[in-house]
Amino acid sequence: STTLHDESEIKRLYNLICFKVVNHEEFIIKPSNGSESIGTLKVYLHKGKIKAEFLCKDDGLSKKFDCDMVISNYEIFKAWVTESVLGMTCGDIDTHLQHIKPGLIIQELFPHDTNARGPTEMKFMTAWGELLFVGCRNSKGVCLGSNGEYLEGDSDVARVLFDKFFQPLKEVALSLARSSTFPNLRCDFFVDIESGRWVLNETETLADCRSYSEYLLKNTGKFYFEGWLKNEFIPYDLPLSVTVLRERLNNELNKNIQSKNGNCT
Repeated sequence: STTLHDESEIKRLYNLICFKVVNHEEFIIKPSNGSESIGTLKVYLHKGKIKAEFLCKDDGLSKKFDCDMVISNYEIFKAWVTESVLGMTCGDIDTHLQHIKPGLIIQELFPHDTNARGPTEMKFMTAWGELLFVGCRNSKGVCLGSNGEYLEGDSDVARVLFDKFFQPLKEVALSLARSSTFPNLRCDFFVDIESGRWVLNETETLADCRSYSEYLLKNTGKFYFEGWLKNEFIPYDLPLSVTVLRERLNNELNKNIQSKNGNCT
């Protein structure tokens, strides 16, 4: 939502949060133009009770607003939205989100280790429509290569992530990358290892690389260059709009389906 200047919209979102809390649903509330660097509220189950926690670099936010009260008291929720969400631009590692209008995102959160800062997230890095590597957050430092090969981190967790998610998420990420024609698109997916469910969290750029390992920092340029050398990237002349992007995405997904059917026959 980007209409938070309207109090009726704030009340609507608060009622939605109350509904989720009563139903013991896990979810994340975050500013549309930033992530953990400027404050995300994680709502999760702990010993049968709903708890809330701020994920942010600055402790000032948690001291100013009590997490549990934000999701249980309307006036405090409204104050948090007005003073924090609407007043935020973007964090140091979110500079690529500066152009996005301030707003609020409420998103499903899959079951995860409550000791971790957030859910298990697979970040598919692409360049020129090709997959470079997959950085995995909250998954014991796992990183996978362009073909799903193990690069670093916990090998057992890497195997599970590869078996359950790699191929279908690679297809979606590449379809998004090729249909958007953006030279270095990053597609972030929340995944639930137990059920095998996943959801697209967001699409960004390669800008947020400082949160990854030294291995990735050293090799990002090389990966990007190799993607450029293998360039099968097809540029489009039409201006990009939501309608055009949807059409391109459908075309790319249909190519994947046709390719699979051809391989089967």
